[in-house]
Amino acid sequence: MVFANPGVILVDVHGAIFKGNQSLPVTFTKSENAESDGWNAVGNPYASAINWDSEAWTKSNISNALYKWNSEKGQYSSYVDGIGNLNGSPQINSCESFLVKANGASPILSISEDAKVISRVEETEKIVETSILRLKIHNVRGEDETTIVWRKGANLEFVDTEDALKIKSPIEVPFLASISGNGADLSINSLERTN
Repeated sequence: MVFANPGVILVDVHGAIFKGNQSLPVTFTKSENAESDGWNAVGNPYASAINWDSEAWTKSNISNALYKWNSEKGQYSSYVDGIGNLNGSPQINSCESFLVKANGASPILSISEDAKVISRVEETEKIVETSILRLKIHNVRGEDETTIVWRKGANLEFVDTEDALKIKSPIEVPFLASISGNGADLSINSLERTN
């Protein structure tokens, strides 16, 4: 994975264009530190943007959250279940790398051409009866954000289909996260909606 500064970068790529179904290389290694287990850096194999929310994905033992480096913010953006944090979206551009977290043995992450998109995919906020609170922090070094989502049936604990973990930036910028009931730092935290 390459971290790049914001701006235009010209990359000249040679070779055959990937077509058809693609299986992305993911693994799961269990250690004493569960927060470090299962992280995989993969890339969009197509010469087209793809949609993480598409039903053309096969995700087995893979958390539903998508993480991408946001060079403008110096932070990782995240996206899960229709909600983005730090400009996170379901769109993965051609050749763009992204992080996913395997959550069990023998993970599978594969995709078919049906996930390709022609126009920009926006954050959908597709969740019915949802309230969203975005908290932001700024200083001279940058900014950070955490997103709290209230929805019916959500859990206080980290749930990998509706929450996104917070990945600490490799550079010195502000850090802001909410904390799940089981102590995980979250960039997107879904909480039970009460009336």
